[in-house]
Order: sequence, then C-alpha cells, then structure tokens
Amino acid sequence: MRDAERTTIVLVHGAWHGGWCWAQVADALRQREFDVVVVDLPGHETPGHSKRIWDRVSDYVRHVDTVIRSIEGRVVLVGHSMGGLIVQRVIETRRVHGAVLVASVPRRGVIAALARLARRDPKQVAQSIVSVSLWPMVENDERAREHFFTDQTEADTVEAAGAKLQNESFLAFLSMLARHPRPKLARAENVCVIGATRDGIFTIDEQHGLAAAYGTDLIEIDAGHDLMLEASWPELVGHIVEFAD
Repeated sequence: MRDAERTTIVLVHGAWHGGWCWAQVADALRQREFDVVVVDLPGHETPGHSKRIWDRVSDYVRHVDTVIRSIEGRVVLVGHSMGGLIVQRVIETRRVHGAVLVASVPRRGVIAALARLARRDPKQVAQSIVSVSLWPMVENDERAREHFFTDQTEADTVEAAGAKLQNESFLAFLSMLARHPRPKLARAENVCVIGATRDGIFTIDEQHGLAAAYGTDLIEIDAGHDLMLEASWPELVGHIVEFAD
C-alpha cells in the first residue's frame, strides 16, 4: 500500500495520564493492520510522578501538531478527555482524515465539571488550589476510582492505573477553563464522539451536546471515564476501527 493510502491512528491521552493508558487499544489496532502512534504529551513521559509540570494546553497542541506533520498518508486523531480538547484544538487549524473524541472535554470546557466536583468534595478542590497542584485529585485509589472508573471496576484495574497516574499542569487546567473548543472551525473530514454513560467527570448530556456541535450522533458505551482501561475497551476499539475504515 502506498504511504498516501495508509491510515495512521494517533492516540492522545488525557490529564493525569500518559501514553501507557492506550497500550491494549494500540496493540489491538495494530493487529488490525493500522499504523499507530501513541503520544506522550510534554511532561508525561514518566508515569507515577507527583512533581509539578508547567506546560499549557497550547504546548500540548503544538506537540501533537508536530507529530502529525511527520506522518505520511491519512491521519485519524483519537483524543481522550483533555486529549479530546487537544484534538479539537489541532483540527481548528489542520485538516485530518478524522477525529475521534472519547469522553472529551465538552463544548463549554471544564467549568461545569469543576463546579460539580466542588459541590461533591470541596476539600479536594481547595487542596489543589492552595497547593497550585492537581496531584490531590489523584493521590490515592479512592480518588482515581471516583474520577475515572465505576464502583464495579475491578480493584486490580484501579490500582494498576493509580500507580501510573501523575500530576497534571495547573497552567493547562487554567487554559481549559479559559479556552473552549470551537467546533465551527473544525477541519477534520469526519468527527466521531464517544461518551461513557457512567463518566465521573463529564456528563452524558455534555457529550451529547458535543456531538451535536459537530453534527453527529453520540456513541454511548457503558463505562467510566477511562473507557480504554475499563472492561469496555474492546468495544471502544471496535468503534475506532469502524470509523477509521
């Protein structure tokens, strides 16, 4: 197959995560004969660290844009959570074959999600603001489950992910509050939006709103926020494959 006809799937992780979260999804996509690039955003190369990083979302966007500029042929961007916002920002200025937004930052950004968290656990939000660090949000397995998984998720799954979660840039968090996606500027030929029905961060209604903004219907998967780490991950792969084909 000529390079111009190949499809490369680029996987972009979300806040507190790294490229490691896509491991089983990436392997499954390669088995289906796609080229796959797994991105580690700046400051996310070492899983499990609590030290502060100071990158902005614009730094992450530039990094992903640099990655896809080096790829020959068709590109399908897949972004999870904050990675979904990054993908939305990238396709505002760069044309790609397709974009898949997985449990993505919604149309109005993260303000509503922060307000829900502040009502549910004000101490958690206060700790992060006072320390200028997002580490308190993921500092133990209980909080990891609350945000990223469900009550039914296997403890081993939560513990394995919890050991690799890391601090996230406070500046990136501020960027997400201030700068919302702009779907009307999207230059992707096709956009797919996938939401988790038991997402602990973004509501399914917010995901429906995001899909509507891109003129498509939402695909719902019964899972927590981290669909690629839940038992539902093969279903996620199936939707990505169908879309990329």
